[in-house]
Amino acid sequence: MNNTYETECEHLKKKYESLLLQKTDKMTLKCLVLTYCYRRFLAESGPNRPPHTVRKQKREEILAYLSDFTELEKGPTEIEELMDRVTEEAAEAAEILNCFQKELKAYSQSATGYLYHVTALENLTAVASSRQCLNMYHTSSDNAVFATSSRLHMLLYAGRALAEDMQTLSSQRICIYKNNPFQYETEDLWYLRHPVRICMLNYDDFIPVVDFIETSPGNFRICFEYEWTAFKEEEQITAAETLEALNKKLLSGYQFYTPDPHGLLKRIG
Repeated sequence: MNNTYETECEHLKKKYESLLLQKTDKMTLKCLVLTYCYRRFLAESGPNRPPHTVRKQKREEILAYLSDFTELEKGPTEIEELMDRVTEEAAEAAEILNCFQKELKAYSQSATGYLYHVTALENLTAVASSRQCLNMYHTSSDNAVFATSSRLHMLLYAGRALAEDMQTLSSQRICIYKNNPFQYETEDLWYLRHPVRICMLNYDDFIPVVDFIETSPGNFRICFEYEWTAFKEEEQITAAETLEALNKKLLSGYQFYTPDPHGLLKRIG
């Protein structure tokens, strides 16, 4: 990823955030927020139906969030019925967000050419789907192939391929690995414990992973951090390259941490 791509993605987000405010109203936008909250609730609940008491509590949370719009309280008694109403109210905003995803995909494909998937496995011809894996916003736990359109994020995922798990705090440029993926460092490079493969995948079957949130009363934001999913059993690899080290210049400002045996974070390097 380069600054031009990153900047244009931000411009697209702002463009569609403005469209959502211009073409819909506050209730519609709050309902769109709730559709993503509900997806998160279902994904995090796993394949088993959540207990009635948990579903009832979630329904009350939804009604509390929509307390200014009492017309939605009339009628439905179960969370499924309530969310049918909420989803219907959010339809216009959801369509605008869908247009954002389509324009984002068209631009990303023309700007970057391929998506990146990082693996420690060798001699692959296709990338298999991850089984019931949560996406970065926890709005889906379906079987899917994951990739990124960001060259920077691809480097972070290179560490994750060896570390087993990763958390990022992008606003603070912090990356936390479950295990240290690095062997040693030089002035310019972080050398990985062993090389990983960068697999290039076509965009055709992928959709961008997005979220829609209310950051403060009346302020709504589209979230996109360069993650993409394809709901297929596997994706063919178009090309691949080996990566042995991470360029510090490309990761300028990033700090890496790993937990010690007591769970306290320890700086790497």
